[in-house]
Amino acid sequence: MHPLLPLAQIVVFAALLCALHGARRRIGVAPFLMTMGLLIVLLFVVGELGMSFQVSLFFGSKVSIDTALLLPLVLTGQVMVYVFDGTRAARQLLLGILSVQVLHHGFDELLVWYGAESGALPSREGAHLPTPSLAQRLSSMGAFVFDFVVLIVSYQLMVNRLRWLPDLVRLVVAMLLAMMTDALSYSGLMLQFGGSGAFPFVEKLQSVTAAAIPTSAYVWFGLKHGYVSELGGTDRRALDVIDLRARLAKTEARLVESQQRLRDVSDVFSRYVSPEVVKRIVNDPSNVALGGEEREVSVLFADIAGYSSLSEVLSPTEIIGLLNRYFERTAPPILSRQGMINEFEGDGILAIFGAPLARQDHATQALSAAREMLDAVEELNTEWRTDGTLERWKPSGIERLRIRIGIHSGKVVAGNIGHEARIKYAVIGDTVNVASRVEALNKRLGTQLLVTSETVAMLKERPDELRSQGLHSVKGRAEPVEVFALVT
Repeated sequence: MHPLLPLAQIVVFAALLCALHGARRRIGVAPFLMTMGLLIVLLFVVGELGMSFQVSLFFGSKVSIDTALLLPLVLTGQVMVYVFDGTRAARQLLLGILSVQVLHHGFDELLVWYGAESGALPSREGAHLPTPSLAQRLSSMGAFVFDFVVLIVSYQLMVNRLRWLPDLVRLVVAMLLAMMTDALSYSGLMLQFGGSGAFPFVEKLQSVTAAAIPTSAYVWFGLKHGYVSELGGTDRRALDVIDLRARLAKTEARLVESQQRLRDVSDVFSRYVSPEVVKRIVNDPSNVALGGEEREVSVLFADIAGYSSLSEVLSPTEIIGLLNRYFERTAPPILSRQGMINEFEGDGILAIFGAPLARQDHATQALSAAREMLDAVEELNTEWRTDGTLERWKPSGIERLRIRIGIHSGKVVAGNIGHEARIKYAVIGDTVNVASRVEALNKRLGTQLLVTSETVAMLKERPDELRSQGLHSVKGRAEPVEVFALVT
């Protein structure tokens, strides 16, 4: 066999392993792990058969397939998992390798026992199967642990200290060191330092280089394009792989910090939009993309009667204080009824019921919120009458705080509008315009709360206090609108 053929096979198999690992987000991690498990089993089987399967490489003698083909592929797989999935995933892979070895040993022993019991073998001692002893198994497992640590630590050390070194060279050196560790640690654990033969350095250099070529290309490409999990990457200490407690503590601290940061952002963001919007964005960030969807909602408009007159009498500081107290009392009824305060504009409030989260009872919730807002304003008037605030309003001709509310139900387009750098959740459509006009109609009719017939038709139970005020024309709409007033 020409030496170029086994080296080409190593390159192909390593590239296939890279492809399986790279496709784990689409097809899952199972194909990659199953392939790694198969390589481990073949590595054990070929190792048990001794030198029965050999290949010739350049400038050297024949070497076993486990040395020339299987072990380099296992090492490259460990490096992939370490770089892209993190230290913890690499340790889990090592644990899986050791588990496969334990199972393999168990099945070997089971086959020998069945052979002896069935008479296929004269006795357990007469079983001519290449089954290593328990000491050899334990030594092999220990060697795997040692070469894993040497592989990862040496690779990370070169990444940290020799950043100018090409990743291909780092991989080759790390795998050679791991192979030397594997041979020395196995011999040391078996107490067989003598007579083990020379380390086939030239042959192993060729095999690890062949495996490292596609692997280094995959690592470079993956890091450049961000194919790395949250715990992956190469920005870590060289001894992280054996510093389990420190790594876990660091990960837990980052998790706590991220959770606290998320809570802080959510709390601040909730002051501008409904908590439901915040929750929806947190659960699915794609919801902040531009676009909208048709929804059936109830729109509530509210403003302060005589606000312009008050602005002429009160100072800007007093106006700000008034608005803050007013919004502080009128916002909770909206939010408690699952409404979304779309915006505060001057003294006006625009609230939506039925978006962004759809609700079948949006009309009922909007009317209930409006009634609670009126009650909240009356409570505020009582407080201001007691502390003398209303007395200071008399020069403006306003004796008490009165608000006007308009509610209309219908279809809107709800979604995110604006620019990529500045997005606002909004509702657009004739329903919004009508609700605004109905709110203004309160001034003409001398009422505080007007609800359109479309909203009344959607109420589960129509309150007796709602009385029709007839049909009225509103600005911007050709057809008149029937409105109902809350009469107490």
